[in-house]
Amino acid sequence: MGFLAIKSPFHKDSIDDYQGVLVPLAQASRHPTVAAEYARRRSSEGLSDNNTSSSAKSAEDSSIPKEGDAGEDGIMRTSSAGYNPYTLEGLRAEVNEDVAASGHDSSYDLKSKVINKAIQDIGMGRYNWELFILCGFGWFADNLWLQGVALTLPSLSAEFGISETHVRYTTCSLFVGLCLGASFWGIGSDIMGRRLAFNLTLLIAGVFGIAAGAAPNWVGACGLFAALGVGVGGNLPVDGALFLEFLPNASGGLLTLLSVWWPVGQLVASLIGWAFLGSDYPLDQGWRYFVYTMGTLTFVMFLARFLLFHLYESPKFLLSRGRQSEAVAVVHGMAYKNKTTTWLTEEILNEIGGDPLAKDVLKLSTTEIIKRKFASFSTERIGPLFHTKKLGWTTALLWFCWLTIGMGYPLFNAFLPQYLSNGKGSNGEAVSNYTTYRNYAISSVVGVPGSIIACYTVDIKYIGRKGTMAIATMLSGVFLFLFTLSADSNYQVAFSSIEAFFQNIMYGVLYAYTPEVFPAPNRGTGTGISSFLNRIAGLCAPIIAANIPDANPNAPVFVSGGLILAAFVAMIFLPIETRGNLAESLQTRIKMSVRIVLDDPHAFYTNLDFISGRIILNLTSDENVTAIVVKLEGESRTVLLRPVGSLTMQGPYSHRQQRREGLVQENHKILYRVAQVFPTIGPNQTPMSGLAYTLRAGQHEYPFRIKIPFNNGCSDPQQQQMQMGAFGGFGLSGLQQMQYRHVKRTLPPSLTGFPGEAEIRYYVKVTVQRPSLFKENRRSAIGFKFLPIEPPRPAKTQNEVYARRPYEFQAGLAGYGKKSALFQKKPTKMSETAPKGEIDARLPSPAILTCNEPLPLRIVARKLNESAEHVFLTGLQVNLFGFTEVRALDVARTETNTWVLLSTTGLSIPISSPGDELRKDRAVDPSLWNMIPLPNTVAPSFYTCNLTRKYELEVRPQTITLPLRFQIEVYSGISPPAALLDAIASRPTIPVRPQTQPTPAVSDPLYPPQAPPGGPSADDAPPSYEDAMAEDISPADGPRREYSGVTDVNAPGLDEKGGAAPKYSAIQGNPGPGPGGLGRGGPGRGGVV
Repeated sequence: MGFLAIKSPFHKDSIDDYQGVLVPLAQASRHPTVAAEYARRRSSEGLSDNNTSSSAKSAEDSSIPKEGDAGEDGIMRTSSAGYNPYTLEGLRAEVNEDVAASGHDSSYDLKSKVINKAIQDIGMGRYNWELFILCGFGWFADNLWLQGVALTLPSLSAEFGISETHVRYTTCSLFVGLCLGASFWGIGSDIMGRRLAFNLTLLIAGVFGIAAGAAPNWVGACGLFAALGVGVGGNLPVDGALFLEFLPNASGGLLTLLSVWWPVGQLVASLIGWAFLGSDYPLDQGWRYFVYTMGTLTFVMFLARFLLFHLYESPKFLLSRGRQSEAVAVVHGMAYKNKTTTWLTEEILNEIGGDPLAKDVLKLSTTEIIKRKFASFSTERIGPLFHTKKLGWTTALLWFCWLTIGMGYPLFNAFLPQYLSNGKGSNGEAVSNYTTYRNYAISSVVGVPGSIIACYTVDIKYIGRKGTMAIATMLSGVFLFLFTLSADSNYQVAFSSIEAFFQNIMYGVLYAYTPEVFPAPNRGTGTGISSFLNRIAGLCAPIIAANIPDANPNAPVFVSGGLILAAFVAMIFLPIETRGNLAESLQTRIKMSVRIVLDDPHAFYTNLDFISGRIILNLTSDENVTAIVVKLEGESRTVLLRPVGSLTMQGPYSHRQQRREGLVQENHKILYRVAQVFPTIGPNQTPMSGLAYTLRAGQHEYPFRIKIPFNNGCSDPQQQQMQMGAFGGFGLSGLQQMQYRHVKRTLPPSLTGFPGEAEIRYYVKVTVQRPSLFKENRRSAIGFKFLPIEPPRPAKTQNEVYARRPYEFQAGLAGYGKKSALFQKKPTKMSETAPKGEIDARLPSPAILTCNEPLPLRIVARKLNESAEHVFLTGLQVNLFGFTEVRALDVARTETNTWVLLSTTGLSIPISSPGDELRKDRAVDPSLWNMIPLPNTVAPSFYTCNLTRKYELEVRPQTITLPLRFQIEVYSGISPPAALLDAIASRPTIPVRPQTQPTPAVSDPLYPPQAPPGGPSADDAPPSYEDAMAEDISPADGPRREYSGVTDVNAPGLDEKGGAAPKYSAIQGNPGPGPGGLGRGGPGRGGVV
């Protein structure tokens, strides 16, 4: 392992630490995954058109994707057939084959698959085998102490005078610690990282294990056993997740083999117990020597982890935390340790998964950090485990298995020494301690091969993880009932040994299956809760056993057998098979895949554009499909933190918020257009619900074409009804949306500058609806950028918007003189009359800036008094402030962005001279700024129901600091079509409604007034005139500006992230005094001239 490989657990790896391991992708040794190899094999077989339906294309046309098959998000989705795996295109195609059917193709998922492939290509090596041994220590220690405490029960009962039933509470105290450890370390490893948790668990167990041997009484022993359980309880969730994330796919069986350490722990505990507890040691010494030995052994395992091995942090954990460079460095370090090479670089990750977001670091107090860690036990981390129907079923059934097995296993095994000691010899005599611990050691030895055999059966085609686990669980339950049929010691040792064999298979596969089935970002949480439920149930087991009447000593065994058989029933219905170490079975992955290909995708889309493309559905066998629905969606979602003790408004009343800090969110579907592409329906037909159609194996393509409207649609009652029920939508979103305030404006631009707090995103989504309850609908989505057409510009006039500041210098100041080595010039005496003047910043009225165009700015100075002095402009800075007003229900917040458009010093531009006329305008040369366009990261001004973007322009002419600021509008620069302008100009006037006396409505604070279904919006008469005309107007054909203000366009909506993301702070500007405020030169003025 290498000696004294000590590094700080907080050390951050860098690729500079591992020179010589990086090779070009073209020279690397590649190992394609099974899914990608399947696609190539299928292409080489040359599937004929007879295998496809009439709507499917031939394999030859579809196997080689075109470059145009990539969306403008920068993420290309292709098929691996026909590509060289030693090129970036081939690697991208393999990744997309692997994620095609999973329904999760975010940037993280794509990059995670790339890292998986890099680890696969590195292969098993020294680092992996060392990690196998050290992670095995966790399994070893877990069962070592679980069985070790069980072995001490007879001795504790004899020394401290505790009854045989009440001494079982010793096991209960151990399970209290195991529960705390499982819950804390499982979730903590997702927050603090795997590396720190990996080292601390065995340290805690070893220290308190040694201390337990010196317990002065039974209560002290229970307390120390509980303390060591806190450390032992974190071993399985942390070690299993860590080993899985460094394991090549081709070596997936090793995760099951890792569980062989579990019976080894029981075997070592039984052998040590046989040596100390089955011999003639004094009553108060044998069990203490036994506990000392196990504690020392645990501490030695910690030293081996910490001193003899340098553990790299999990690359998937680093990737999920945005530490991409460290994740790449870890893969390089793994290749270095295995004495091989790797092709992985950050550039490859960015090419396939997109550039990472630049995230600001939150500065939190210690109290806030602790609160957020405990809040991780909320739906924010648990929610993603129920993100899809299949994953939700798997999570629920798997947690039920852990719960029932967690109670059934210790009801038998934790008290097996007591059951064996109550057996009878061949002549009916009581068995000795030596025989009891010998029989216990025999059953432990027989159980060891169980995990080794399971390592091979889990990869058998028709058995897999689920089959092996279910069969072993069923046989374990059966042999538990058979154990109770006789009290003969030979009979008991035979059936307890067979039961141990199958129980080790059951536990070994269960421990391997659990981290495999959960997604990597929440794997620690899923396995941690599984282990926590297991420990909670185990905590109840000794309580049940301690209160069983002495008249029926086999009752705990009966309960144990029934619980194990209940877990067997649940395992039968598990929907996901992870054979091959994939998050879903290979058969499920390649059975159906769906993707979206856009025709001639634009850099960004605008109003009146048509979004057209194809839905490509690949089937490897016949499938029943109800419908295929394409949706054009846009959402404006905000999430804010409600302050403590804030006032909450409901109707005309207000009350003080009594809850602690909580997140409030508001979501508006600003765009929602639906088209059913299969089965096709006529203009006057309605879709048939529930009718299933059989699609033949092959590739099917369904074209779609949807027009982007002019205005948003969140206030349209008919659209809300569609969201509430049609095409599988959720009703809660629509019901809430009917209660929000709505405005009708043009669609806003895409906005991603405040991830987790305020986002405006647009998607093309497809849903393949399937009729069976247990078959999950297939979904795919592509994000796209949107930049709106600018509204009609007002007619040009000679008026200007201005901001003005007067200035005045102080009299009596001496001028500056030059100094030399021999002569010194006296300072120049200044004039008695100090110059006064004023300076304006002007824009054409109304004040409008255009994206990617220079500022139409004029800076004008004028002289206000006679003075013999010259005044010069020495510097100029022009700032643009963007104010984003974020609203979520009754909580509001304003975020500020700052763009420095111009900043220059060292100027010497005269703005006032002695001979100038008073109050005559003197313009500054505009060449300083008229060649600098507005940055393409500036979004146009917009207004939605819960988000508003406004701008102010500040000009700082620096003779003295006189900020000149006024409000402006920013237009996109996309001119509306002439037909639309003509239609708006000829818009008919709405007749004046007759005046009627309004009837006051009864207001209930719990139920605010709502518009009736189909009623008009409060802001406009739906449908809007612009949208009504837009359906017959061709798209805009003028020039389109650049727009780079959107990142990670394919990121899921906030409702698809499993909870609200952390807040991100924008760049805070310091605008200085605005118009009407008091500057140094006097009161400022603004207006239109």
